[in-house]
Amino acid sequence: MTERILKIWAVGGTLFSLVLMLACQSKQVQKPIVPVKVATVELHVPNSGARYSATIIPRTQVELAFKVDGYVETLQKVRGVDGQVRDIQEGDAIVAGAVLARVRQSEYQVKVKEAESLASGGEIGY
Repeated sequence: MTERILKIWAVGGTLFSLVLMLACQSKQVQKPIVPVKVATVELHVPNSGARYSATIIPRTQVELAFKVDGYVETLQKVRGVDGQVRDIQEGDAIVAGAVLARVRQSEYQVKVKEAESLASGGEIGY
């Protein structure tokens, strides 16, 4: 009889262990499949800003003229947005009385000599 009780306890213990293991096992819930897009990794350079088409007109505009004809030797220099010094260009801000350009000296020296010659009674020969 003792053997029979031992077998019952052994079978009962085994069944109890199996039931306990099954009860502790978590149920796996299947998650829904999520569609994805595959893309190659690329270097992205952001836009430097929005671009618009426009015509910009100055508040004040002055026509320039030299008293003497000739070749321009130098232009006024300004610092650009990149920090580099460059010749003045259309659209650059200037102050009143600024010297914007210089004519080659040899060009107007000829005119000065002609004027002096006329003032002293000489003639100009061409």
